[in-house]
Amino acid sequence: MKAVLSIGGSTIGYPPDTEWVSKLSSLIREERDKIPAIVVGGGPLARNMIGAVSKLSDNNQVKDMVGIGATLLNAWLFKAALGEMATEPKLYEGPFLEKGRINIFGGSILPGLTTDFVALSVAEYVGGVVINITNVEGIYDENGKVMPSIDYDELLKMAIEKDIGSPGSHFPLDIPSILLAKRSSIPIVVVGKRIEVVRDALKGRVRGTVVGQSELLM
Repeated sequence: MKAVLSIGGSTIGYPPDTEWVSKLSSLIREERDKIPAIVVGGGPLARNMIGAVSKLSDNNQVKDMVGIGATLLNAWLFKAALGEMATEPKLYEGPFLEKGRINIFGGSILPGLTTDFVALSVAEYVGGVVINITNVEGIYDENGKVMPSIDYDELLKMAIEKDIGSPGSHFPLDIPSILLAKRSSIPIVVVGKRIEVVRDALKGRVRGTVVGQSELLM
């Protein structure tokens, strides 16, 4: 099964962890036949810029556009590492994929939609799963333990309680993304950033949290 990588900007950091980007890009190169697209988040770069803009304006659409710009800057790091096997980073306008290359996306052209939503939109189109690479090891229960699995409705309840949906807010998955995943029963694998953990996830061995139907994994 095809896997779309949703690479959280928090995994890249700021200044960017170029060594980690290089290692993940090497894995993407190895598994390129499984990966039609990667989607890259803005992370601390986006949050810092949104914080700066907040001192100048309270317009949420302006803040959204600043965050979207940060996703493209981070996405260019992967283009630099992957070279010609990858497309130039672009904002998501729809599932228009270039065959034979790894398609790189930042955020959506529409303010308010997260990079996780973009990744799920691509996965819905290709009939694949989303591997959500984060700076945590999965989704945690109320006791601080990683949950091996969770269904869409349970995760939606958690997101409603914790996600305020403002520009730069941080939760493993936002409400529109969970609803999209539920609509098409798209499995989501939430894992930490260690390269060996991501490699295992690409082979169907999950050391994190599976959202949805685990039997549909690779």
